Amino acid sequence: MSYNITRWNTKSIESLQVHLSAFKDHARKEFHPEITYIPNGGMSLICELSFCDSIIKGMICAGDYLWIDSIDISGEGSGTFFHEVFMPALNKSIGRMKATLIWEGGDSITSLIVADAGITNEEIDL
Repeated sequence: MSYNITRWNTKSIESLQVHLSAFKDHARKEFHPEITYIPNGGMSLICELSFCDSIIKGMICAGDYLWIDSIDISGEGSGTFFHEVFMPALNKSIGRMKATLIWEGGDSITSLIVADAGITNEEIDL
């Protein structure tokens, strides 16, 4: 049984970009997210990456980079997706993000801070 995220709370996202290939650059092929492209009028595309209940959305920009504007990683399989797919992808990111994650209904709470591929992920007390 996987240790899952009950609630994802994004505090801020500032120009967070990740190349789409980074979400598939890992050994766990069964955790590759499904990628859906949604026309947005004009020349832009909205891209949605989904795995079980988890969704990452953004716009596609030059060179197949996903300019992320929303993240909700939670529910079934979210712990494995977070550790096996999302964290390695963030290691190749550009931009900034702050989020608070509640694990297993409050069993633990972590603060996730990303700044140009630098990641701080630590347990916090409320």
